[in-house]
Amino acid sequence: MYKQEKYGKTIAIEGDNMAVVFLFGILIILLFIVIILSSIYFRIDEIKFLNKPKRYLDYKAYIELRFLGKIKIFSIMLVPKKVKQIVDIIKIRQKIEQINWNQFKKELPSKEKIKEIIKKLNIKLQKFHLELEIGTQDILITSFLVAGFASILGIILPKIISKYDKEKYFYKILPNYYKKNMVKLSLNCIIQVKMVHIISIIPILLKGKEKKKNERTSNRRAYDYGYEQY
Repeated sequence: MYKQEKYGKTIAIEGDNMAVVFLFGILIILLFIVIILSSIYFRIDEIKFLNKPKRYLDYKAYIELRFLGKIKIFSIMLVPKKVKQIVDIIKIRQKIEQINWNQFKKELPSKEKIKEIIKKLNIKLQKFHLELEIGTQDILITSFLVAGFASILGIILPKIISKYDKEKYFYKILPNYYKKNMVKLSLNCIIQVKMVHIISIIPILLKGKEKKKNERTSNRRAYDYGYEQY
């Protein structure tokens, strides 16, 4: 009687463990599906910048994760005061000063790899309102900058806009021939990147790092063998 009761309890415990594992597995699968079907939104409600007569910068931005582009899972608000607190806590400035920039440049992906990553990310612009005013000491340089920015936006925007809507997308770039070395900026935009596209670039980044690691190892061995000859 004791043995039967003991075995019965053992089977019941194993059954409970299997149920927990099964439920945990379902939760992991559901979480994965939610992530795959979600998008990251970088939303800028307003950026205002003016360098003359007095330097002024103010902005309010949000980083959001939305399921199916509709249901907000979480949102992080970024304002100058909060960003400064984060910078001070993480000590970003000190870490930037400690970076070996020569080594950092070597670790960067190639231009071809960057193009491939950008293409796979398939970044979409959901909203874009830009007003930019530029003034320099030279009238020709001012005109060149205004025309250059307008041309760049004219090339880039059609590639990241799925459907043009004049209420959602517009930009105005103006020259200022009276105030020297001034920039006045007002920006409001929403950028969307799907999580499935972010996940798709991870193998590309890992492959690039592995390749560079193998190249360094190969060079080191070749150097060691050459050194042994002497």
